[in-house]
Amino acid sequence: MPIVVTLATAVPLDLSVSLEISDTADPATVRPAARAALLDSATGLLAPANVAIGRPLFRSEITARLLGVSGVLGATVMLGGALAPVAFMPGEGAYPDASTLQVS
Repeated sequence: MPIVVTLATAVPLDLSVSLEISDTADPATVRPAARAALLDSATGLLAPANVAIGRPLFRSEITARLLGVSGVLGATVMLGGALAPVAFMPGEGAYPDASTLQVS
């Protein structure tokens, strides 16, 4: 039986995060660092090279990564304007595309 290979499909996410930033930190520095923690092409949690195809994406993973950014005290992760579900399932052969991520 032949093996069939197909390209993975990106599933766009309307993802946004609202950060609680320490009073001693500069928001103009913290916000780009938080975005990079998620989208940096080499190390970002949500960079296409780093997300698994068909694997659930857990809100807690995103929150944990953001809490690792210096100056971030808390983070609320939203999907489509509402609190993100515990897990987002992109589906078989698909992966989440968070390239339009908004950080505030």
